[in-house]
Amino acid sequence: MHCSISLTGLNLSFFTSFIYASNCAIERQALWNDIIYHSTIFASNPWLVLGDFNVIPNIGEKFGGSMKGSSVMSDFKGCLQKAGLEDLKFCGILYSWSNKSIGDACIAKKLDRALINQSWTISFPVSECNFLTPGISDHSPILVTLDINKPQRRIPFRFFNAWVSHKLFLPSVQRVWSSHIRGTAMFQVVQKLKQLKPVLRSICGKELSDLDSKIHAIQLELQSC
Repeated sequence: MHCSISLTGLNLSFFTSFIYASNCAIERQALWNDIIYHSTIFASNPWLVLGDFNVIPNIGEKFGGSMKGSSVMSDFKGCLQKAGLEDLKFCGILYSWSNKSIGDACIAKKLDRALINQSWTISFPVSECNFLTPGISDHSPILVTLDINKPQRRIPFRFFNAWVSHKLFLPSVQRVWSSHIRGTAMFQVVQKLKQLKPVLRSICGKELSDLDSKIHAIQLELQSC
């Protein structure tokens, strides 16, 4: 279920998608496709995706039972990568679901999660979610907190592989790397990397940003042809 939520009196709004995934892996494929599709629609807006996904992206989020990976995990992980979603900072219960058994029969997984896109990180940089202790349910409730009064933290630098194809990429790296900095070898490397970040953001970020939306538009054009 996709919703638009407005915070009364704060002039803030965002999109939220509530997930209740099927137990059937084949039926979940339609959900993954829907999430990827809406990621292009909501790309320029804060987007929160939360609920029960009924699958984990890696075996490290499971306790008990078979510890082998599977293709359904890869499908889910691929969906998150294509949609540009990542886990919101969280605390509380790690394994949000369990079969309520004890001893060797106990199986627990992180089936529930709160995911966000890059626009959410920019708009709500200090938000977080808390996975509360389950009550009679076998799932943990998710409490998302938006503290808009806290000072905003700096957006982390992210390097995209597509940047290397830009005609100014290598000349810019060479120019920064040829600059003279006094100090130890490691200090020089760190300082040059710091100088390179704003340069890459300037020349590459503007032209190669919002790639998911551009790829989706090209795919539609190709299908039309």
